[in-house]
Amino acid sequence: CSDLEQIRAGLEHSVAILAECANQMRRERDAVIAQLQAELQALHKSLEDAQYSARLDASTGICRKNEFLRMLRRKVVGGEAVGIAYLRISNFPMLCGISHPTAASEVMGAFLRRAKNVLPASAVIGSWDERTWFVLSGADSLPSLAKRLRAACVGRYVYIHQGAGQTFDLSGSVGCVAPNAGEDVDSFVTRLDWEISEADALSLAGGSD
Repeated sequence: CSDLEQIRAGLEHSVAILAECANQMRRERDAVIAQLQAELQALHKSLEDAQYSARLDASTGICRKNEFLRMLRRKVVGGEAVGIAYLRISNFPMLCGISHPTAASEVMGAFLRRAKNVLPASAVIGSWDERTWFVLSGADSLPSLAKRLRAACVGRYVYIHQGAGQTFDLSGSVGCVAPNAGEDVDSFVTRLDWEISEADALSLAGGSD
C-alpha cells in the first residue's frame, strides 16, 4: 500500500504541477492577447485620427467640403431635420490682395474664432471653399444661426503690419437652406450651390437674414 500511496502522491504532485503550468500558460496567453488587443485598438485610433485629420483643413481644423457632405448625407439619410446656414465672403479677393503676407490668415483666424463663439457646441463648421463657410445644425435654428454669423463675423478686423494695427472690413452674404420633404442629398446640394451663386453678388448689408 505504501508503494501505491507514493505512486498516487507522485501522480497528484505531477498533475498539480501540470495544472499550474497550464494555468500559467493561460495567464500568459491572456496577457499577450490583451496586449495585442490594446495595440490593435491604438492602431485603429491612430488610423481614425489620421483619416479624420485628412478630412480637415490643415490651417483651420475645419471640416473640408467632402467630409461636410458626408456628415450631411448621414444625417439626412438618418431622418434628422438638419440644414445649412452659410456665409459667403464677397470681398475675399481684396483680402488676398493685401501685400502683407499674414493678413489673410490673421483675419480668417479671427473670423473663425468669432464664428465658433456664437455657434452652439453641437453645430458643425465646414468650408465649401476658401470664401464660403457653412454651419450644419438643426433645421429650426438655421435663421438664428445665419443672423448670428452676420452679426459676429461681418465687419471690421484688425491685423498687425510693421508693428501697427491695420483694418480690413469683411463683407459678405448669409443665408440658410434645408432639404425639402423627400429631397435627396444630391438635389439639395445642387440647390445649395445655386443659392450660393445667387447670393455671391450680394453685399451683406443688403443680403438676406
